Amino acid sequence: MGFQRAKQKLTLILIRDPHQPVRRWRMTQQLAYGLILLTILCLFAIGFWQYSLHRNSSATIDSLSLQLVKIEKHYDTLLNEKQSVIDDLRTEMVHMNNETEQIRKQLDQLKQLEQEIGDLLSEVYPDRPGETAPDYFAGARTVSAVHYNGIGGEEHAVTDKQWEDEWRQTQQTVANIRHEINQLSDKLKETKELLLKKIEQIRAYPDHWPTRSLTITSGYGVRIDPFTGRSAFHYGIDIAGKIGDPVIAAADGVVIETGRDSQKGNYVVIEHLEGIRTVYMHLSRIIAEKNQQVEKGETIAYLGSTGRSTGPHLHFEIIDNRRHVNPMHYLNTGHSHNRR
Repeated sequence: MGFQRAKQKLTLILIRDPHQPVRRWRMTQQLAYGLILLTILCLFAIGFWQYSLHRNSSATIDSLSLQLVKIEKHYDTLLNEKQSVIDDLRTEMVHMNNETEQIRKQLDQLKQLEQEIGDLLSEVYPDRPGETAPDYFAGARTVSAVHYNGIGGEEHAVTDKQWEDEWRQTQQTVANIRHEINQLSDKLKETKELLLKKIEQIRAYPDHWPTRSLTITSGYGVRIDPFTGRSAFHYGIDIAGKIGDPVIAAADGVVIETGRDSQKGNYVVIEHLEGIRTVYMHLSRIIAEKNQQVEKGETIAYLGSTGRSTGPHLHFEIIDNRRHVNPMHYLNTGHSHNRR
């Protein structure tokens, strides 16, 4: 390829092959320079565009890389936090297992207490034998290793499936414990009510010996009247003593009457449960007041010889639903351990 100068024109000759014809293009010098300049400008524009494109691409890549690093750090942080939470939950679950074992031991103690109370109730109520709460933990028992040194074995990583099974079993165990505790609590409340009722009955039963002395000078029933010398029915027992000896309530109750007359002297009447009353006569001084609540063993008066009496003593009666009964049938049950 070459250029030939003629008459201010340029000829462009293209020789592609010796066997092919030669091609010529004629153009003015200005046009040729214009084409060359245009080509240079196009090449410069293409180069500038390539440079701008490369620069923008690099900035975009750098920005995306920075965002990717931030995202990776964020996910690493989330993953670490999640793992920390999982580890804490696993630790808490282990602690829950230990606490469950402790609760089970306490529950066993409660069941033992309930059994003992039931045995006591069986003695108090022969027609109501003691019962035991159902055992939801029958079978193998795991002893806590806290109090022992003998532990060991191979160490293996716990799988997620094993953690899931352990957690489900722990939840079921806790649910069973709660159910059993509720049942046992209801039963113990019922037992407590029965015991309180029985204690109330026992405390209201007039078996407490009513004074210090144990010497009976006249028993219940037919006797020779000390004043007339004729046969008469004695509705109580006479207990010897010294003036001023304390006279004691035979059972819990309410003082319904106090007074003095020529036969009884100074006297006190106490009403107990189930229509039972006790009467204390020939007192030297009364300290209990009418409508006062008194307890078994509480001093209500002092022994004397007022009224129809031959000497210091306590006349003691028991009335069961308006019928006089032999006090010894009641006092004998607590006679030996209630002496004063």
